[in-house]
Amino acid sequence: MPERTKNMILQAFNDLAKHREFENITVADICREAQITRSTFYRYFQDKYEVMTYNFERLFLQLVHDPDIHSFEEYFVRIYTLAREELAPVWKTLEVNGPNTIKDYVYTISCGIMDLNEGKDFGILTKEETFQVDLVATGLANVLQKWVTGEYDMTVEEIAHATVAMYPENFKKHFIREDWVESN
Repeated sequence: MPERTKNMILQAFNDLAKHREFENITVADICREAQITRSTFYRYFQDKYEVMTYNFERLFLQLVHDPDIHSFEEYFVRIYTLAREELAPVWKTLEVNGPNTIKDYVYTISCGIMDLNEGKDFGILTKEETFQVDLVATGLANVLQKWVTGEYDMTVEEIAHATVAMYPENFKKHFIREDWVESN
């Protein structure tokens, strides 16, 4: 039941985001659309930004353990495909800047993956690692946003291939699963 309610809230948010600017969506609107009370909303989410982040998290978690992904390039094909299929209807939310946005989420996940693979505590990166995360994660979030909103006229295969080709080699080790084959 909790997951069902959480998904009802997400669906309500996504339905509203198809027709309104993010700034014009309120928690009251989401509750009305989902036919729930404000207290029910706050049992699952702190605010509308957290609902937006849940969109991104849901997509990311689909990919993390996907047994059908066998290479770094396939991983990016799936990221871009899911983003276009799942996020295109709510593309206006991708343009929001600040906390709990796709840019913030990609950055946080990138730091977390690096920390986990290096055996570090989250947030303890060297200056060089921090610079690399800033460059790669922020750049990837911008590319993803622009591709989803149609600013890049590339097929999913072209954008995935270009992403892998540009990805720093020393960064790939943090993201490649042991069961993947090298695509480059």
